[in-house]
Amino acid sequence: MSRSFPESSFNSLVSNIWDLMNFSYEGLTDYIILSQKLSDKTSSNIAKKIKKWDKQNPNHEYSGNDVYEGEFFSLLNFSQLALSSGVLLAHSELEGHLRYICNSIGQEKNKKIRLSDINGHGHIHQCKNYLETVFDLDFSTRKNEWKQIFAFNRLRNILVHQNGSITLVPNQNLRQNQDFKILSEINIQVTDTGQVKIKDEKAVKEFIEISRILLDEICRQLSQA
Repeated sequence: MSRSFPESSFNSLVSNIWDLMNFSYEGLTDYIILSQKLSDKTSSNIAKKIKKWDKQNPNHEYSGNDVYEGEFFSLLNFSQLALSSGVLLAHSELEGHLRYICNSIGQEKNKKIRLSDINGHGHIHQCKNYLETVFDLDFSTRKNEWKQIFAFNRLRNILVHQNGSITLVPNQNLRQNQDFKILSEINIQVTDTGQVKIKDEKAVKEFIEISRILLDEICRQLSQA
């Protein structure tokens, strides 16, 4: 009995982590869906206003597009802000879950090596290294998912630390820029001036889905350890 209890306690911990992750990601997905619905509804309302104004003022020097130009650009700003916020929230969720997993399972298993003892290029990379080094988790079949995660990680850092713009080198072809190459892999647009543009909610949903896949994989392997 004394041998089976720690294992049972560990499996219970992994199960609780699993439930917590699913609950938080469901809420995050709802945020993305509701933000997009609000954006679509607002866009439809502006279109109706433009159509109504043009009908009531057929010979005016200004068109409905001119009159409601401010609202249109405000909508674009809102949509981009909502998508950027979605990326930041998804990144925060992933990083938080990974760090909680590493710290809690390390403590549960009385591991002498702590997360803080492991090096990495940022917290997410540090957690990956910890799980591979201390718990012997195998991510060989998830290389593509990790590559995408680190691409979104780079996107997050650009949004937070570089005001949403990549650093351009004078006379350098944009397509040769390393950040441009990384962001292109996750379908993020970069303008000629280096400004990052998230086209639609698909990229954010993809980040959420890949994060869930990796977290599920981690919990699955831990439960079988």
